[in-house]
Amino acid sequence: MSRIAASPLLSIAIAYDMKAAALGGCILFGFTDWLDGYLANKLNQKTVLGAFLDPMADKIMIGALTVGLVAKGLLPVPLACVIIGRDVFLIAASFAMRAIERPAGSAFFDTTDSATFRIVPSDLSKLNTGVQFTLLSATLSHFAFGLPSLESLDPLWWITATTTISSGLMYLDGSGRATITKTVTEKVKEKVGPRVAEQVKNVAQRAAVVEQKVKDVLSKTSAGHKD
Repeated sequence: MSRIAASPLLSIAIAYDMKAAALGGCILFGFTDWLDGYLANKLNQKTVLGAFLDPMADKIMIGALTVGLVAKGLLPVPLACVIIGRDVFLIAASFAMRAIERPAGSAFFDTTDSATFRIVPSDLSKLNTGVQFTLLSATLSHFAFGLPSLESLDPLWWITATTTISSGLMYLDGSGRATITKTVTEKVKEKVGPRVAEQVKNVAQRAAVVEQKVKDVLSKTSAGHKD
């Protein structure tokens, strides 16, 4: 929550040339982001709410810093569009998926283990977040001290664009999306017994296979019409 609250303040610091404050804030909150994740893994304190808020805080902070630096002419506009566009797309897609899969009667923002799915950052997505924070910190260092030069940051612009686009594409094929099945399966077993639960699981697997076949047929049909 602190990163979310601090994001607009960092943009204001950049706008009013509070250079040291902007750089220090970026480094501080980048470090706390890493520390939060480390402690959550180390102490096994992961929650559905935390899994939602942590990447959301990253996106808001990265977006705020990106907008501020673009306004100062320190980041190219196309790169900013890639960074912010990816995050806007992922947030919109997650809301759409929740709307489609939300069980009847459940809250839209379900922060319990009954949630239908969660977004699990891939290794590439984590790397991308690190690369983006590195770029923003280096750019803020140039803003504050004139080092490194913007010319030396040019390769990092391309690396950031590549990791941003690649990590975003991973979510399109579902590799970044994890369905929460363990809790649901346990609840089904409690209600109907393990045998029926296994049958339900088999039916769901067959339905997934049929769904994929239908998609394949529709894809081939569409391709045929285009030809």
